[in-house]
Amino acid sequence: MNLSQKFSRESAETLADMKATGTGHALDDVRVYFSQLKKHRQGQSERPAMLQPKKCPDSLALLTRIRHK
Repeated sequence: MNLSQKFSRESAETLADMKATGTGHALDDVRVYFSQLKKHRQGQSERPAMLQPKKCPDSLALLTRIRHK
C-alpha cells in the first residue's frame, strides 16, 4: 500500500469514527498542539500533552483527529 492509499484509508476510518462518536479536536487546539510539537522538536520545550477528544455538538467539519502511533 502506498502512502497516498494509506492516508486515504486512515482518513476515511477517522471520519467514520468521528461521525459515530461525535468526538474530535477543535481546529484551534490542533494548531496549538502542532506549534508546541514544532518547538519540542527544535529542543525549545518539552513534548506537549496529547490532545483528548471532546464531544462537540458543532459541525464535524470544524473537527479533526490526531492519530498517535
